[in-house]
Amino acid sequence: MNKQRIVAGLASVAMASTLVACSGGSNSDAKTLTVSVNQSLTGQFTPQYASSAYDQYVVNLCYEPMLKYNADNELEPVLAKDLPEVSEDGLTLTYKLEKGHKFSDGTEVTAKDVKFTFATLADPSYAGPNGGGLENLVGYKEYNSGAAKELTGIETPDDYTVVFHLVSPQIDAVSTFGAMGITSADHYSKYKQGKVSVVEKNQEETCGSGAYQLKKYDKASGASFVRNEEFKPEKGQYQVDQIIIKKTDVTTEVSELKKGTVDLIPDVIETNKVSEASQDKNMAFNDYTRSAIGFVAMNANNGATADKAVRQALMYATDRQGFCDSYFGWDKKASDEVKKVKGGYVPAAYWNPASESLGAVVRNEETIDGLNTYAFDMDKANQVLDEAGWVKGSDGIREKDGQKLEIKFLCSEGNSVLDTLIPMVKKTWGDLGVDLKQTTVDFSTLLSNIQDTSHDSEWNMCFLATSFTSNQDTSANDSYTNIPANMAVNNYSRINDQALVDQLTKARTDSDEKQSKADYVEAMKMAADDAGYMSVYSGMQFNLYNKKVDLTGTGTLRNWSQSMDTITVK
Repeated sequence: MNKQRIVAGLASVAMASTLVACSGGSNSDAKTLTVSVNQSLTGQFTPQYASSAYDQYVVNLCYEPMLKYNADNELEPVLAKDLPEVSEDGLTLTYKLEKGHKFSDGTEVTAKDVKFTFATLADPSYAGPNGGGLENLVGYKEYNSGAAKELTGIETPDDYTVVFHLVSPQIDAVSTFGAMGITSADHYSKYKQGKVSVVEKNQEETCGSGAYQLKKYDKASGASFVRNEEFKPEKGQYQVDQIIIKKTDVTTEVSELKKGTVDLIPDVIETNKVSEASQDKNMAFNDYTRSAIGFVAMNANNGATADKAVRQALMYATDRQGFCDSYFGWDKKASDEVKKVKGGYVPAAYWNPASESLGAVVRNEETIDGLNTYAFDMDKANQVLDEAGWVKGSDGIREKDGQKLEIKFLCSEGNSVLDTLIPMVKKTWGDLGVDLKQTTVDFSTLLSNIQDTSHDSEWNMCFLATSFTSNQDTSANDSYTNIPANMAVNNYSRINDQALVDQLTKARTDSDEKQSKADYVEAMKMAADDAGYMSVYSGMQFNLYNKKVDLTGTGTLRNWSQSMDTITVK
């Protein structure tokens, strides 16, 4: 499964009032949590197809995995009774399901549903973003090619036992299989091998075993949720009755929080918003290390960025530290308390900052000999292009073999990061001899275009942020995959480096943690040399909320939508 979720910039579209009116329900005593988001939900509301962090909120509310992370970044059981039993050779994982969990249609969650979920991800017709890491299942290749009619690597000896058989050990097997949301086989009873479209085309009618059920969805305004009446919470848990995900204007969402028309603005990185909220007596905030990176993907499948020298030169010619100093600085409105928090930093690599083994490297707390972090250096940028044969013409634009050094930068609307970054790179890249052309579209269009290789000729670069959903290094295996079916939806750089893929595969299949880490270190250095992704920032993230909300339980790998068991509203 893909252990990343794409996050956009900040769009400016106001929410229609009709959603709030309809989702309040008839019970005036109902506890309602209204959550602000500044991007549209796209309607990809199943565990198989959700790729944006916003759609994943819906999945987290409506579906349950066998395991999930707690606020301390440790896996704990949800549908499973406990962590799986892993054989001594690492080739067999046995999950025992807890009895009594029910989907919203009243049917019980059983081993059949777990196998069904993974069968859809392994299906020959599946082209979604969340099938990574399953290639190591026994029988995957045969099922995925259509040569076999059953996914033999998953056994269900009884209704509450699921056994996964692997071809080789896999360092992230427990989380790969355990953290996937489980969908109902009965709800998608028309599914047959090669016909996963029955899932893809029916995603707005959620049928999960989570605490909530989708009541209404509108792309322009958001979504509302009510309790799943089949879900039986433990005493004291899941005290919120209704949830509204409200599409808000990026320029007014803090004002809405002050007025009480929203209760929570999650996953905030903009220090100006945090500063304003920190001084309001009716508002509170919490913060924790962000498991996300804002990055520029450089398309190795089109134009000038197909040349590694161009990608490397643009890395050197981007003053990312200058960006972080400007964007994450605290203003005069900030409270003394919030000023103690360092807002952002330049990641040492495009890698999971929450990784147990290499996160400290990403966060610049440790270093790796031989890892190129591309510190800002215009002389080096010019040298790289000179040596690669890119020569400045009379117009100041470099060219090579008749090709101009033109960069088509695809941007999302209303993105405050780009408001700071673009003027900076226009200056330094212009000095370098780059013809920068900027196209701005809404986030949904941007995501659709970059996840479809038929649009590759339209862009050389795009800016996104990705949220890593585990504490493993294996998200890199997805980011650099060269499997054709997965490349468009996961590998935005389009880098096709077989040596890197082999190194990442070796690291993932190491059963020894120390050796796996050593192998991932080498992969990190190789990936940095390929320069497919430019890491711009990471850091702390904040939740801003009304003081009537108790946001207990959130953490680096556990956002608000995964913490509804402990969140309360007065």
